Amino acid sequence: MLLGAQWQLFSLSGGQLQGIEQVTVQILPDGRLDRANAARYLGRAPKTLAEWARLGLGPKSFLVGGRRYYHLRDLQAFAGSGIKEGAGQ
Repeated sequence: MLLGAQWQLFSLSGGQLQGIEQVTVQILPDGRLDRANAARYLGRAPKTLAEWARLGLGPKSFLVGGRRYYHLRDLQAFAGSGIKEGAGQ
């Protein structure tokens, strides 16, 4: 069973609200997202997250059966930290 979730992303530039983007992602019952959904949540390309993982940057991630996943709480912490590229793994 997959859970759907929606977020509204706000962009601030010079103290001015630039726009709202609604993002829909699929979250597995245990709270993890695959790379494509994690990238959508962060507003990045999946290849960016792949490169971050390769370099040990970006949000914390883990492998299950050779596929990389991200816990929602780790994505929220990364997005809220204001860090462009943080410590991964």
